[in-house]
Amino acid sequence: METRRSSESFLSASRDSESTSSTYGELLGVAAAAGTANCSTHCGNIRFSYPFGVEPGCYHDGFNLTCDRSHQSPKLFLGDGTIEVLEISIPNGTVRINSSSIVPISSASGFGNVVNKTGKYHTWGGLRKGGPFFISPYKNKFLVLSCSNVQVLLLGGDNTTVNACATYCPPAPKKGQPFQFPMRNECSGIGCCSAAIPKGYTSYSIQIQPASEITEFDAESSVYIAEEGSYNATRLIFETANALPALLDWAISNSTCFMKPLAASASACRSSNSYCQNYTSYVYNGYQCHCESGYQGNPYIPNGCQDIDECAHWELHSCYGTCINMPGTFHCRCPDGTYGNPLMDGGCIKIKNSSQGLSIGLIVSGGTVLLLLALCAPLVTRKIKLRKMKKAKEKFFKQNHGLLLQQLISQKVDIGERMIIPLADLEKATGNFDTSREVGGGGHGVVYKGILDLHVVAIKKSKIVVQREIDQFINEVAILSQINHRNVVKLLGCCLETEVPLLVYEFISNGTLYDHLHVEGPTSLPWYDRLRIALEVARAVAYLHSASSMPIFHRDIKSSNILLDDSLTAKVSDFGASRYIPIDQTGVTTAVQGTFGYLDPMYYYTGRLTDRSDVFSFGVLLVELLTRKKPFVYTSSNGDALVLHFVSLLTECNLVEILDPQVLEEGDGEVQEVAALAATCIKLTGDDRPTMREVEMALENLSVKKKRATLGTTSNRYDWDQIAVHYMSAGEITDESTRQYTMEEEIWSSDMDECNSPGNCYGQCNNTEGSFICKCPPGLKGNASIPNGCQDIDECKDPYTYPCYGNCINMWGTFHCHCHTGSQGDPTIKGGCIKIHHSISGLRIGLIVSGGISVFILALLAPFITRKIKQHKVNRMKDIFFKQNHGLLLQQLMSQNRDIGERMIMTLQELEKATDNRDIGKVGDGGHDIVYKGILDLQVVAIKKSRIVVQREIDDFINEVAILSQVNHRNVVKLLGCCLETEVPLLVYEFISNGSLDHHLHIDGPVSLPCDDRIRIALEIARALAYLHSSTTIPIFHRDIKASNILLDDNLTAKISDFGASRYIPIDQTELSMVVQGTIGYLDPMYYYTGHLIDKSDVFSFGVLLIELLTRKKPTYRTSDGVSLVLHFASLLGEGRELNGEAKALSTRAIGNGDRVYISVGLMCKDVTEEYSVPCQRSPQLNEIIAQVCRQYY
Repeated sequence: METRRSSESFLSASRDSESTSSTYGELLGVAAAAGTANCSTHCGNIRFSYPFGVEPGCYHDGFNLTCDRSHQSPKLFLGDGTIEVLEISIPNGTVRINSSSIVPISSASGFGNVVNKTGKYHTWGGLRKGGPFFISPYKNKFLVLSCSNVQVLLLGGDNTTVNACATYCPPAPKKGQPFQFPMRNECSGIGCCSAAIPKGYTSYSIQIQPASEITEFDAESSVYIAEEGSYNATRLIFETANALPALLDWAISNSTCFMKPLAASASACRSSNSYCQNYTSYVYNGYQCHCESGYQGNPYIPNGCQDIDECAHWELHSCYGTCINMPGTFHCRCPDGTYGNPLMDGGCIKIKNSSQGLSIGLIVSGGTVLLLLALCAPLVTRKIKLRKMKKAKEKFFKQNHGLLLQQLISQKVDIGERMIIPLADLEKATGNFDTSREVGGGGHGVVYKGILDLHVVAIKKSKIVVQREIDQFINEVAILSQINHRNVVKLLGCCLETEVPLLVYEFISNGTLYDHLHVEGPTSLPWYDRLRIALEVARAVAYLHSASSMPIFHRDIKSSNILLDDSLTAKVSDFGASRYIPIDQTGVTTAVQGTFGYLDPMYYYTGRLTDRSDVFSFGVLLVELLTRKKPFVYTSSNGDALVLHFVSLLTECNLVEILDPQVLEEGDGEVQEVAALAATCIKLTGDDRPTMREVEMALENLSVKKKRATLGTTSNRYDWDQIAVHYMSAGEITDESTRQYTMEEEIWSSDMDECNSPGNCYGQCNNTEGSFICKCPPGLKGNASIPNGCQDIDECKDPYTYPCYGNCINMWGTFHCHCHTGSQGDPTIKGGCIKIHHSISGLRIGLIVSGGISVFILALLAPFITRKIKQHKVNRMKDIFFKQNHGLLLQQLMSQNRDIGERMIMTLQELEKATDNRDIGKVGDGGHDIVYKGILDLQVVAIKKSRIVVQREIDDFINEVAILSQVNHRNVVKLLGCCLETEVPLLVYEFISNGSLDHHLHIDGPVSLPCDDRIRIALEIARALAYLHSSTTIPIFHRDIKASNILLDDNLTAKISDFGASRYIPIDQTELSMVVQGTIGYLDPMYYYTGHLIDKSDVFSFGVLLIELLTRKKPTYRTSDGVSLVLHFASLLGEGRELNGEAKALSTRAIGNGDRVYISVGLMCKDVTEEYSVPCQRSPQLNEIIAQVCRQYY
């Protein structure tokens, strides 16, 4: 390439475009005046001040400059005169220099053109190693101009690759063809390439690949480190420059701001109103000084930061009133005699005075009225407060199940008359719940220590006011009131007069087992105490399971729920999740609740709570006592949870690896037996676990042997092979360990805090799992990963995204929107600013006084108004419940479906009259609702009232109304109407007099429904379901087909009922993903496992109902081998064996061999194998079932 213009003229043009502001020059003058008189402040046209200087004593260490006056215009250099300085910016902490080409463009060598002995590298240097100057990251570019087809690597001072780029030149164009070099100041790789420099070093080097091209590359190429935006790439291709401007950062000293982000006491920050900011690079750690907001100047010299006079340029700060300058800020207000917004043009409005006499008179009269109100206010306020408190206490008492507790007290006298404690007594006991009385607390509640009747008590106060918390509270009171055991925390009473119920316990002074076990240091509880505590907990849990009048399952056995008193006696606490179990049952199906790490995996998967669920949790507690490791956070090196790792090591006879060293030292042979006992407790299958009574006896035997053991006979050598073989086979543990604990393994990862790493983010940083998110703050946009990458958004230029229909003022990171002069209102909505119509002040005062008189009159009329309000309160509550219970939606449904009739929505008064407002007409009473019989318009009706006031119940109610309003079929129960004026919605149905299919089928005695009736009922149900699936305008899936939801009228005609769980399915879809809902035994296993609801899910439930009709056994039936009814039925039929019992009797009464067709239809609907894994698509359509049955019987 030929040089057509000298580099000097090119750089001169570049410098001419960069001039310093007059303000900055004035500040430099101030700085110079504050310095020494013999210190230079400029060299040529470049000004500088401390920490920079030329003469000794005029600069900070490392910031010395050299002024070369041998040139026509003096030139300034860094240090000893190697690198030319073009500009110094103290506020920005930068120095602009002349950066020579790295690859020499002539035989003359200059700064930065050093070639090593091998000729492989060229270096860029000249800065002092270690700082304080280094290349500014992201503000400079690595620029290569070459037609050699090579890749050029930029290496840092530590020989690490910083970046790279490659160039390529196409063949010379032929005549008439366009030139292919970039012509728009772009480096695209054709003759020119560039790359960012993300790391700031004091020196760099380049490497050419392939190395064989070095000679050609040196002869034809130029490489620069240049400031971004300081060059024209197209021009450089044709006019090579010796040097280009580059930007350096600099920092003071090799220290920090004393670990404070804005410390103002750094040694170099000499000016008042300045602060220190840390700066970190790859070669140098230091800090920079800056003037505080509202100040400008040089923070490195005394008094260098001077106040900015905002009032001198008031238009820049939007002050259109009286501006008062203050140190570091300013105050803007409207001039005297005006009011309004001084920050907007025309925002200050002149005040128009009215008659002074009128004003005084009206003010006096208004003051008199206010005085009367002030005298009456305390009396009225006190009366209202007392009444309000009384009502609140009564409301909370009922809300918190106070009536139920009173009933419990009356049934069990030994609870004592003090069971329900007034709030005043507890406030006195705790010093009005003083924070100094807090002795514990967590995410859900706080525990206070208090003195009640000369006894130290613990008072538990819940933080969260939700129905579930209240339900857990009443559950805990109900259970603990029935328990009397020395190892169960004693409930002394409760308070129901607050929104958050309070429980009063005996005070357990020594904290929890968790606190004592997991202390810092090599030792914690002695092994003897651990064994004793385990025995005491086992006694308490065995009592709950086997000795209480009704079995109680705790559901949350863990170390933090075991309290210890002064003698370290264990007390089981926290019965909020516990459940009563009828004495004739072994388990109950519930929503899963407990603590991960301790939770029984079988209970988690099946929802079936049994006494063995507590046994599993106790086994985990034993493992925790043996290992002193936390079950919910521990993971082995292989990623296994504590329980899984424990079982694996026991199988390998290597349990010593995980046992607590203290246990190994203090324990004896009983440690082996406790470990084996723990292993049996945490088996996957509940039936393989011992009962808590057996666990208690095993620990009792160990305790007796421990006491009888003579001193000095302890041994730390354990025969783990013998123990593993005695309690379980190795194969059994291996099989279980591969599958049983994966569900409860919690992944507790400790993510690195990327946001605290320097240089990662210059905006808002949020840590995520394994990474972080860096984004610009609100009001800014750009790249938050680079310095100054976030730029202000001018919201005023985008009124559609940032609505402003008034005056818009853009500010950094936000904007201000206000109404135009002479208007007021909301400027963010269209038409929101309304013009102000000024009237005289006297009229305003008159209106104020008249308003005051009106208030006084209202105060006099308050008793009468209150009485009137009470009369209308019931009507208002009815309206609230109407809307809450989706009344508007029902009205819309009525308008869309005229055949529902005008009587669809009924009044509460009509239903009270229909039932005589009494419980005499009660015909049904379940866990969730009550059914009343009534007479409405000379028609017998059934009125269904929900017991539970939760959103799900209301949603199920509106779902049932919406669906039944669209259904018209003789085998579907008819909905006559609904009432929405109560908190619990009411549904009105046709009265079905003969009960449910479940009642008729499962009666005592050998004979129930005749065979023909069962077949007919099955056909009617199939018809109704086929209608719901295929004939309605929108398909409806019932989701809960079972015998108890099939009602029978006087003629034993079947009626499908209870559509609360039903769902509409869009006609163009075949399935819907949703939360599983249904009845165990009837529930489609594929729907249960996948959550995909399809029409075949109802078909499966109908198939189970057919089997129930054949066998007269409930779907919850289990054989002696534990096999379910459905699986047992399918196995017998598949083996061709004769059916016993009811199925055999049914077959003798069937026409011909019709029962075999009936059975085969049931299996088609059921369609299961032993694994319940046959695809549900094999199930037949209900229309096919109807056709088969009809062909056989009709």
